[in-house]
Amino acid sequence: MTLAQIALAAGLAAALAGFCAVRAGSFGSRSLSVVYRRLYGPTVAPAAVTTAWERPFARLGRSVASTTTGEQFAERRVFELRAAGVTADEIATRVMTATFVGFVAAVAAAAMPIAVGVRIPWFAVGAPFVVALLTGWYQLQSIVASVGRRSRDFRAGIAAYIQLVSVCLTTRRAASEAVTYAADVGSGTAFRAISRAVHAAPQMGLSAWEALDAVGAEYGVRELEDLASSIANVAHIGVGVESTVVAVAARMRQVGLDEMQRRADQQTSTMFGPTMLFVLGTIAFLAYPLMQRVLDAFSSTS
Repeated sequence: MTLAQIALAAGLAAALAGFCAVRAGSFGSRSLSVVYRRLYGPTVAPAAVTTAWERPFARLGRSVASTTTGEQFAERRVFELRAAGVTADEIATRVMTATFVGFVAAVAAAAMPIAVGVRIPWFAVGAPFVVALLTGWYQLQSIVASVGRRSRDFRAGIAAYIQLVSVCLTTRRAASEAVTYAADVGSGTAFRAISRAVHAAPQMGLSAWEALDAVGAEYGVRELEDLASSIANVAHIGVGVESTVVAVAARMRQVGLDEMQRRADQQTSTMFGPTMLFVLGTIAFLAYPLMQRVLDAFSSTS
């Protein structure tokens, strides 16, 4: 290999290392202090950033999240962020970190050829900034997609919980007993949130349906609030609740099916462009020899 090829390979390796570092910053398991804060509310101070190199990015992330754009983003996705268990500050911090890593990797990739005497075009000076912006944008899109998936999984868990409650009511269990039993049977983020609220309700002097209503209001799940209202009517008025719970479960199933159909239609429409490009490329590939023969025939006759 020549010296220029070695320098190019080293630059690509540095860029790949930066990309791997960004991907390594995916959401991991939460610390005990964060779990404690989720259990007992916002009165507990958030966990401090321990490593020194993370502090500047954390401060920068908080500054970005406090801007008008950051506040609008957090307000628009407030329930999705709660269901995913992340904050706008954490998202901004990760995006800023990814942008910095992309910039450093691009600078290293461009500096290595210069160090060995290889001349690069003048417009390559702006490449690190472009790479940094693209890296930050990619990290933001990845986080938004992850938050959306977690939010959909949370709503799917809520739908499964309501269906379990409706099944428990068919076994002649009391409404409060069905609420607690269904929360203990399932697994997942939604079941853990409901189980935590239901079991902590007696210690705070609340009923099970009040805990369900609080969970529904916190995560923006109207169906859970309707379930809590139906169970409250059972306790206060004595009306039947089985048909209401079944109707709420059927509605959540239909909402989930509609969302799946919408995503499938969106993916189908997204594939229209690549499919047409593939078809046109195939036609051009197959028609080129024929056109070449026709042109050669015309040229030979003339």
